[in-house]
Amino acid sequence: MNKKEIVFNHLSDMIFFVRRTNEKEYKIIFTNEIFELIVCRIVNKESSICIYDVFDNITCSVLVEAIDFSHLNSEKTVVEISIEQNTYEASIIPIKEEKPEDIVLVSCHNVTNRKKYEERIKRVQQEAEESSRLKDSLLLNINHEFRTPLHSILGISEMLGEEASDATQKLMLKRITNSGRRLLNTLVSIIELSRLESLEKKIYSTKVFLSEVIISVVEKYKLEAEQIGLVLQCDILDENIAAHVDESLIRLAITNLIDNAVKFTKKGKIVVILSKDLNRSGFGVIQVTDTGIGISKKNIEKIFNAFTQESEGVGRSHEGIGVGLTLVKQITRMMGGEVSVESEKNIGSTFTLRFPSINDEKLPFHKEDVQNKSRVAINGSDLPYILIVEDNEMSSTLTKTYLRGKYFVDIAENAVDALKLISQKNYSLVLLDINLGSGMNGVDLLGEIRSNFNYINTPILAMTGYAFNSDKVNFLNSGFNNYIAKPFSKQQLLILLDETLNILV
Repeated sequence: MNKKEIVFNHLSDMIFFVRRTNEKEYKIIFTNEIFELIVCRIVNKESSICIYDVFDNITCSVLVEAIDFSHLNSEKTVVEISIEQNTYEASIIPIKEEKPEDIVLVSCHNVTNRKKYEERIKRVQQEAEESSRLKDSLLLNINHEFRTPLHSILGISEMLGEEASDATQKLMLKRITNSGRRLLNTLVSIIELSRLESLEKKIYSTKVFLSEVIISVVEKYKLEAEQIGLVLQCDILDENIAAHVDESLIRLAITNLIDNAVKFTKKGKIVVILSKDLNRSGFGVIQVTDTGIGISKKNIEKIFNAFTQESEGVGRSHEGIGVGLTLVKQITRMMGGEVSVESEKNIGSTFTLRFPSINDEKLPFHKEDVQNKSRVAINGSDLPYILIVEDNEMSSTLTKTYLRGKYFVDIAENAVDALKLISQKNYSLVLLDINLGSGMNGVDLLGEIRSNFNYINTPILAMTGYAFNSDKVNFLNSGFNNYIAKPFSKQQLLILLDETLNILV
């Protein structure tokens, strides 16, 4: 045995040489001991064994193709073969000697364990992806299924509150509204926290004027603050501060800060300030200051942990599940900002958000002349005619009530009825729900409506419980002119319609 044979025999890989003859035979002319142990065949000088005598037809077919390719291209070729229920990675290398076209070295490395490990990893990844898909679907359905009934609860309580004359009834209805809104905020916070932590949330950044978001959130909480004796004040020191952020997320962050301030303040006032950062050029600052219970120094960092409050357990003194500030911190960081807090026990707290910002002067909104189609004379009246497509009777009735006196309204419960109505009438605008039960959904129906020549340019708005920002982007990309998420208030709907139709209020 020469030195080369000694080396080959001590290798852990199975090695053999194959001579490719003119008769297209593939003879094995040399092997190492591992080869003989694995295939149980001894090869010596007197042997006349070809690969078909050793391996099964499938393995031989793979080897022959690789050997021919290696012979033709004079380069190394790697293939996978199966021997005795084990997987090998076979490297075929042309031997450059007297007849380089005739002989190849085949080195087979056992990769069975690696393949099994890769298969396990693949299965785990597939299971994780399926779990993620199911969770995302569950969150989407939960979000939709909560928002739709909450739309009716909040809307009906709002309408009854406007019509009620008894002070006690008004107070009770307002409490229903506040409780429903708190339930909605809790739902949104839990869902958004879950999506952010699993990195499923995509950031849809647009230019947002922070003053508009702050004012709208403050207005939502003003009456609630007044009812418990608090002053909720908004100081916009520069209304032209804009930031490239995800509007739904920045709104959620500001909402959680103001919600916390209202929740933890028994008397005094809450001030929300928007200003430029005097110490850092190119940054905007949002501050929410309250005269509430404050936070002890030892718990300052703790309050940003999920499901944590300073007061915990069965004896906790305030409601809430403790995810608001966690969301604020994560949202702020995701959009390139930072959050800080200064607080003193029994004195109050100041939460500060800093965002990269720009100063961009707002353009005044000019309402154009109303198109002829925007108004339809009916019974001597000159009001726009709107079609609501909604399968939930309570929701459609509520929306129709919102529009009473300002618009004429027809209701279609499904796509078939909607298509029938638009073929008969010339509507100024269509409010279209996305989930219409069985049959055609809202996105499909949108395409059918647009195929009608009279509705190519008609404003069609998505009105839905699918309220993630990604949903809004998808709906707008599908061809909707705008979007309103349930639950929405009467004021929100009227403002949206008036601006869409360019009708002066």
